[in-house]
Amino acid sequence: MASLILKTLQKTTRLRSTILMVMFLPGILLCPLNAQDASFSLYFAHFGAGPVGGLELITELTLINALTHEVEGVEVEFFKQDGTPNSVKIEGETTDKLTLSVDAESGRRLVVESADGILRVGWIRVSSPVALGGVLQF
Repeated sequence: MASLILKTLQKTTRLRSTILMVMFLPGILLCPLNAQDASFSLYFAHFGAGPVGGLELITELTLINALTHEVEGVEVEFFKQDGTPNSVKIEGETTDKLTLSVDAESGRRLVVESADGILRVGWIRVSSPVALGGVLQF
């Protein structure tokens, strides 16, 4: 699994001067015991997107699937610090929630940008039918 994570990071990480914050299976990974139809959640305590001191802050979220089959029905939700939905721009679309899939033995990278040109901060919840890994970079 470690080699898969390194390969995924090598594919998705660009050389640049950034603040790097890595959360692999971060702080809280909720894994229900004894549940066939269980869902798993990753929580990322902080994200930021928008202008800061003349620079543009973006957040890159990489989801990692170490399984030998594609994982569908992965939900990614963005929240303000008070828990209300937080609209951001991902792949040119403005949203506070999206559903996606992650290929087998691979990763899926999302670049989170400000939807309206102002600084957006908050937290992210990723819900999946199986356990995924995750890396967050600012």
